[in-house]
Amino acid sequence: SPPFFSLFFSLFPLPSSPSLLLSLLLPSSSSLLLHFPFLLFLPPTPILIAMRVKQVLIPVVLAAMLVAVFVLFTMEHSNHNTLKRIANSLLKDNDDGRQLSKNLKESMAKVAEKKATSLLGNIQNMLNGGGRTENQFMSMIGADNYLVDKGTPYYKKEETIKEYIPFPELRPLKEILDEWNTDDPNIPNIPYMINGSLEVLDYSNPKDKQRAELLRFHEVPFKLYNIPFIQETVKKWGDDNYLIENMDKIYESHVITTSKSNKFRFFTNRHDLSYQAPTGMSTMSFKNFWEKQLQAETRSLNSIHYYLQLATSPQYRWIYDDMHEWRPQNNFWFGEPEKNKGINCRFGARGISASNHYDGGRNFIAMLRGSKRYIIAPADQCPNMHLYDRSHPESRHSMGDWANLDYEKYPQYLKAKATNVVLKAGEVLYLPSYWFHHIISNTVSIQCNTRSGLAIRGRKDLVKCGFYAE
Repeated sequence: SPPFFSLFFSLFPLPSSPSLLLSLLLPSSSSLLLHFPFLLFLPPTPILIAMRVKQVLIPVVLAAMLVAVFVLFTMEHSNHNTLKRIANSLLKDNDDGRQLSKNLKESMAKVAEKKATSLLGNIQNMLNGGGRTENQFMSMIGADNYLVDKGTPYYKKEETIKEYIPFPELRPLKEILDEWNTDDPNIPNIPYMINGSLEVLDYSNPKDKQRAELLRFHEVPFKLYNIPFIQETVKKWGDDNYLIENMDKIYESHVITTSKSNKFRFFTNRHDLSYQAPTGMSTMSFKNFWEKQLQAETRSLNSIHYYLQLATSPQYRWIYDDMHEWRPQNNFWFGEPEKNKGINCRFGARGISASNHYDGGRNFIAMLRGSKRYIIAPADQCPNMHLYDRSHPESRHSMGDWANLDYEKYPQYLKAKATNVVLKAGEVLYLPSYWFHHIISNTVSIQCNTRSGLAIRGRKDLVKCGFYAE
């Protein structure tokens, strides 16, 4: 007998035969009673008690296992149906419903194979930058010595500024929109439309870089050029095969934002089914997506457009390898590297227009392919921007179509002031915290940006508009 049973029977002396031990392993006591009917007349013993407990426990355990299997199956089925409902609501009213429905069915088939929860996790990771996964990625970067020791901060604390450098000269927003309609992606032959009123500085020139450092410290926008690592990335990302290979080896299918026109109005409350979403969602390989972007060079603005928003996560490490100076560290690009949330990239087609809005972080924007137009304005223009309030899914974004503004409906726009700048491949725009920006892709374009912390300058203006607490 095994040691356990030897010890057991030494404590409770009973006949210790193989038949008895075998009977203890069976789901019933029938075989035991067949061999030892006299046991029916004995008082309870530890062996008999264990045998009777076994008789009760085995059915209970089996029942619990069946319940667990049923619950797991129900949860899996529920997740699958939940994804269907979300996707169907997002695809509602799309012009190319047939194609999107086909894509949806293909996606659902993959869900059945790979589990709905995994796909939902990938969707959230790609759209939102990964949540905890992104924080873990930042830790991993530090473990690989990508995140340098904190040491001395590159910039002083903003609180030490006694008087800010003035902002660039601004012009009436209506004049800018009248001169160059936001539905026209072609760059007009108007010199001041390219750089607006911003300073344009050579990153490789020590004096220019020093000036750029001062402007960034004072939260003033500017343009940079001649940046070696950006120039190298522009060359690499100009190769379609390089992009396709790196993107599609990570995910076979990417989550793509879709719009029935060139207008993209982004929102945050994706689970409120009563809200009529201005954009939809599709899934496709990056190769398929990129082919559609290139075809959009000659496509009507009122046809369906596709837009890929990518927040870096561990899978996209190749982006950090290319944009190596944008690993969080104490250098020119980071005000507070410990508050950096990674690199965000946007892949857009010619003519795509992203509605006016503001973001909180100190923002460096690099154009890696094509060009984009930015209409920008400081936070003190908040009262004139007709913003959706904090409770609205499109909070922080402006109302109205800037290509055809109704000034009677939105009269405050007549008081708004802004400046205009075109960012071309190889150039970087510094957009300070809380600055408004309306973006138009002049060509098929790739733009990546990185943020680090919130500034002080401009925050009070947004407090007055109801977007931050004192």
